[in-house]
Amino acid sequence: MFHQPFRTCSASRSAFRPEAGVNLRAYLAICDANYGKLDALLAAFPSPAPTLTVMHFRNDLDGLAFETRPLGEYTSAIEISHRAQSPLPALGVSVRAYHDLQTSEVIAFRSGGWHGDRSASRRTGSTPVSGKIQTCRFLGELLEFCLEESDRSNCLLRYGTPFNPFAPPVASTDST
Repeated sequence: MFHQPFRTCSASRSAFRPEAGVNLRAYLAICDANYGKLDALLAAFPSPAPTLTVMHFRNDLDGLAFETRPLGEYTSAIEISHRAQSPLPALGVSVRAYHDLQTSEVIAFRSGGWHGDRSASRRTGSTPVSGKIQTCRFLGELLEFCLEESDRSNCLLRYGTPFNPFAPPVASTDST
């Protein structure tokens, strides 16, 4: 019986999907631009201590939370999550920021339907877009929206003091 050797992943990809690939220069340009947007949006970025920044839209009904944690001298982890009282799908983006290179990279993405429906059949002649580039573009558009809303004063930015996720919640001191 004739037995064929196994093909490696790279050989099978190049043999069956020659159009698939990643434009590394475009990907890195998007990552660099996203770092600049994060730097413009967050007050204490990079911060030596963990911080929480919450951006509220529409009178505290919904917003985005930016939780920043230093991972080392030159690296931070940023967790972006959607906080809402409305039944919108959950959004979560984990970003790693490299301060010495002034670039950022999306590590994990939980869309909950934010990307829209994907087509079941591929169009002929279309080039597939890398998932990494798509999530980086989405992050860039999300950060642009946040910057525009903060410039228009349509939102309330609350810059937190150093954030400790294990600390008990602070009781409100309102006397009204």
